[in-house]
Amino acid sequence: MPYYTIAVAVSIPKNQNDFNDDDGDSRANEMLRGVAQLQTKINLGLLNDNDPFLKYFPDQNFINKKAINGKGLKVVITNDENDELLAQKTAKSLSQRPEILGVVGHYPSEMTVATVDIYKENDLVLISPGSTTSELTKYPRKNFLRTVFSSDQQSPAIAKFLQEKSIKKVVGFYSEGSPFSESFFNSFKTIFTRPPFSGTVVKLDEFDLGNNFNEKEAIQELRRQKEEKITETIGLVLFPKAIGDAQGDAIRLIKLNNSQNWVIGSWGLRSSRTLEQINNLQPFQKFVIAVPWDSLTNPNKNFLKDAKILWTTTSVNAITALSYDATLALTKALEKENTPTRINIREQLKSPDFLVTKGATGTIQFDENGDRKKLDGKGDPQNPPVEFVHIVECRTLSSDFAFVPIKYPTAKDAGLSCLNSPKKPSP
Repeated sequence: MPYYTIAVAVSIPKNQNDFNDDDGDSRANEMLRGVAQLQTKINLGLLNDNDPFLKYFPDQNFINKKAINGKGLKVVITNDENDELLAQKTAKSLSQRPEILGVVGHYPSEMTVATVDIYKENDLVLISPGSTTSELTKYPRKNFLRTVFSSDQQSPAIAKFLQEKSIKKVVGFYSEGSPFSESFFNSFKTIFTRPPFSGTVVKLDEFDLGNNFNEKEAIQELRRQKEEKITETIGLVLFPKAIGDAQGDAIRLIKLNNSQNWVIGSWGLRSSRTLEQINNLQPFQKFVIAVPWDSLTNPNKNFLKDAKILWTTTSVNAITALSYDATLALTKALEKENTPTRINIREQLKSPDFLVTKGATGTIQFDENGDRKKLDGKGDPQNPPVEFVHIVECRTLSSDFAFVPIKYPTAKDAGLSCLNSPKKPSP
């Protein structure tokens, strides 16, 4: 059967010893689910209704099957191991395979920045579902796009949340030198210190998550800040990088803070590894995470319906949804060309007229820098805003806690099914 070929680049660290690395398998799985869900939809469109292969599916009509102009989709899977040198080697290898017409990935900004120019030199489109660094907005590449909102697009929502909590002074923690972490901190600082927020951002001596960070010294510095201005409410913003133990440092800092200050964390902290570190919910009562999408407020019910059948769960992570949309954008560009090439696919995706409706996360359209458009041509919102989630008690087979949007005070309010048995004993 005829197929078009694309690739997906995931990041599963080779040595899984640190906080972030233990979650590498999970994030890779979530990316692959998003790509595979659309691939399944496309490739089932090549089969007749009486094809014996369909017996492996619970209901052959469970998904709206549709091939790409009569062709299927082949996906090459590669792993950069969260290592920049290996990521570059991987990018060169994929670029040298002429049948590959586009790449979904990489997830971390560090790997994306390390590889984007290699793909550009070979006219290969790269659509990232996870890289938020503003570096790729300030210095755009003709072949780069992303389905996740950039740090510049997410920062105003974080600033507004703090404003609503009457917080005018913020202490920032990030990973110095990280394309994701440092750019997110700088983007937030720029937004928060200007009107209409006009706040103050302070950097302590102990701020560098993932680089010999000492959370006890950081808390001591923070308390001295509070003593100087007792009436001032101080917030914390945490932007740990996706490599090493930066996210582990962030969780230990949150625990020591013990809900004395509001804490906002970046998207990477919404992970199973975070929940595994919690024995007591008290230190997390004033902790929220800014995420680009959440399944509990998702408008695309068909996407969740298909996910429930394929993966036996509706608890779909944003990485899955954004990877699905990255793949969807690529396939829509393929669909528009009689003879797709790397160059005309790039031109389709970069066209001001390119538009994909009913993506998992909303309407998919890109601006001239390759960033996801939040507004339509009339200036009206066309995608869900940044979502804030918090942690609630919810006993399951794998954890005692769950993430839900902040508009839901409890797991029950969010419609989650939790077990009634007592909590697991702490290790």
